[in-house]
Amino acid sequence: MDASRTLIVEMNHDAKIDSSRFMISPALVKKIRDLSTLLVVVINILMLIFYKLDSTNYRDIEINSKATLAIDVINGFQILFSLLLLISYILSNGTLILNRKWEQCSSNLKKVYDRDESSSYDELERVHEEMDERPVSQTWMLLTNLKYLEVDGKRKYGSWFTGLVYYCVSTSFLLTDGMFIYYLWYLTFSVIGIAISPIYYSFLLLDFIIRFDSLRNVIQSVTKNIIPLLLTGMLILIILFVYASFGFFYFRDMLYNYNINPNDSLVGESMCDTMLSCYVNIINYGLRNGGGIGDAAVPENYLNYKSYHTKLLYTFSFHLIVIVVMLNIVFGIIIDTFAQLRDEKRECNEDQTGKCFICNLEEYLFFEHEGAGFDAHVKDDHNMWNYLFYIVHLES
Repeated sequence: MDASRTLIVEMNHDAKIDSSRFMISPALVKKIRDLSTLLVVVINILMLIFYKLDSTNYRDIEINSKATLAIDVINGFQILFSLLLLISYILSNGTLILNRKWEQCSSNLKKVYDRDESSSYDELERVHEEMDERPVSQTWMLLTNLKYLEVDGKRKYGSWFTGLVYYCVSTSFLLTDGMFIYYLWYLTFSVIGIAISPIYYSFLLLDFIIRFDSLRNVIQSVTKNIIPLLLTGMLILIILFVYASFGFFYFRDMLYNYNINPNDSLVGESMCDTMLSCYVNIINYGLRNGGGIGDAAVPENYLNYKSYHTKLLYTFSFHLIVIVVMLNIVFGIIIDTFAQLRDEKRECNEDQTGKCFICNLEEYLFFEHEGAGFDAHVKDDHNMWNYLFYIVHLES
């Protein structure tokens, strides 16, 4: 029933859009978005083919002038499509977003006012004509009951302050909407790509994450359990600091990089000149190398029995604790979350396709009895859309 109210509001809103002069159909928006994505792919392919280093100066980039012109022209259309996507989203979803956010805000504010015995909503029941003289002190009380602002089909705020607060809060609701922020950044990267640097065109390819559910699950597998991942990361940093402390005080001679400055009189440099540099290098080389810090350490002669086995214990324990155990804990959290999301999606699909939405009977029960079957049942006997239309009929 609660979901039906939301669907009815969306249906009425879509009907208003269809009857307006702004023809914003979902099919048209999808075509614009597909064209925008295609142009982004073409731009990045052109960059991949024609951008190269200058043969005379490897610090400069040699760019084909015709390719640059083509990229700029294509990106001009891309900016236009990005702007159309942003405008169409505001026109088609802005009212729904504000209604949903105001309902949430109203329920939260009502809890505050309900605890305040001195506040009363009885005084709001006065005639609507008095809205021209509402005191500023009633601003938030009025905003928790937007129906009192409607007078003869028009909205009156009673005071300039109430109107200002309403528009400011509504703007903040829109600016904090996730998809609005996404379309705004999409347009921003298109503009700065042509105004500042072509490197920003590559960020537009991240649009594929939004377009495909499977890719969104990949991101959610990281963000859903972000707290355990952050805590595990903090534990890894603590363990690395312990190893950096031992490396700085006892194994400085082993943590030396001979690949730096090979042509100068002084070959190489120590990775542990300071405690900070030692910690940074332990993080850098320890996590990036498959064998841990041992892959970046200077080999020790086996004949130096005590020194060899001490350093062996240091590097092997690092590999075992950090690389084998801690990093696999991080990977395990991500993989388990991804599997959980996949199972939840499968269960949701099975519930939608294998159970009647109205009576909750499962599909296999219809095979055990004579009749038209499950498909006919959900289509004719218990069609959920017929129930929704019945609710709309009762309310109208």
